[in-house]
Amino acid sequence: MRDCVVQGLDLGGIKANWDETKVEGAVFLGCKYPSLAFQERLREGGAMIFTRLPRLPYRPYRPNLYTHEEVPKSDRDLKIYEHFEANGRHSPNIQEALAQRLHDLSIDDALQDLLEGRTDGTERKKVVAIMGGHSTPRTNTYSEKVTHVSRKLKRRGYFVASGGGPGMTEAANFGAWMANYRDDEMKCALEIMKPAPTYSHPDYQETALDVVKKFPKGAESVAIPTWFYGHERSN
Repeated sequence: MRDCVVQGLDLGGIKANWDETKVEGAVFLGCKYPSLAFQERLREGGAMIFTRLPRLPYRPYRPNLYTHEEVPKSDRDLKIYEHFEANGRHSPNIQEALAQRLHDLSIDDALQDLLEGRTDGTERKKVVAIMGGHSTPRTNTYSEKVTHVSRKLKRRGYFVASGGGPGMTEAANFGAWMANYRDDEMKCALEIMKPAPTYSHPDYQETALDVVKKFPKGAESVAIPTWFYGHERSN
């Protein structure tokens, strides 16, 4: 394992002869270790260990992207944004700055894995990014048009990316999700969400989750929140 980078693994659950394993130059990021003695063994072998950082609402070393299942359940994106605001926003202290950069590096790495096809064992993705007004309601004619455009692009082999927020960017991810479903099912999903037309509506996220529950086998896309409007719910 010389010069390897090991990220976010539970090393206590891996069967290996660690006493014989060469770890010189290896880097261990945010892993779980069976004991302090195990960590010391790695250091003595020439490895570098980046330990976990305390009191953070995010994992700086996470090995994969956030999923649509984990974000809404805990309002994780909002909690991270509030932490970001409370800790100096663009002028954090040194520990917070290091944590942010480690996190962003991990996300960049995971995003590259996805787009290169390493995450799902496919070929490199052809990406189409769709951006637009965050305040555009779901009932807007052009929001619905974007939904249909995104759905058609997904069906033709393109991978849809958005800014992760409401409005037009939600329409982009929503359209891609519904690529596996018929036209009448698409219309049904639109009707489910229309009673909560904007992100400020109290049922905005619940109606979206109702769509995911009714149509659970959606097609994959990616959302990259900019945090320019961090107070909004993730789409």
